[in-house]
Amino acid sequence: MTEKWTKEQAWEWYNSRPWITGFNFIPKDSISGIELFQEWGHEEAMKNAEKEIALAEELGFNSVRMMLPFYIWRVQHDAFMAHLEELLCMLDRHHITLMPILFNDCSVPKERYKEPDPVPGYFGGSPVTPFDDDTQGGELIGWNIDDDPAMKPVIEQYVKELGRKYGKDERVIVWNVWNEPGNSGRLSKSLPMMENVFR
Repeated sequence: MTEKWTKEQAWEWYNSRPWITGFNFIPKDSISGIELFQEWGHEEAMKNAEKEIALAEELGFNSVRMMLPFYIWRVQHDAFMAHLEELLCMLDRHHITLMPILFNDCSVPKERYKEPDPVPGYFGGSPVTPFDDDTQGGELIGWNIDDDPAMKPVIEQYVKELGRKYGKDERVIVWNVWNEPGNSGRLSKSLPMMENVFR
């Protein structure tokens, strides 16, 4: 494992590159960006996404932040890995880096998850968000994949594979390891797994 950077090393890295100007990217015809990674609808989603990324480049942006769909990595692994590489190549053509989000505490209770399947192999998204239920009031707690102990080795495999393949890839500007820890009433519930993921 690489030693933790010193403050000076962090500033050296930061000062060696242009000012990072970016945004959260979900293509306009997508629920969550999942279409860029799954098998179904991928080609059309990528074609449309590139038009938007070209516009972003024209406007002076140089980075995007996107959630990586862990579920697609699990059920369509080879497609996910190929499509992630394709996405990075497309972004690179437009001089734009990626900030991948690995995990996220913005969630709804497990019983409220819906998995619409309008087309075989299409995974879609949930019509429910953390903001239209009562998780914010603390009555219900959002569900996360790390709540299932059986997922620990799978999560470890996911993190290690992405780290080995893209950990030193210049097209990845920085990793957003865990988005909004403690949100959706989870408080410190994700902390043990989050610390493992950082390790």
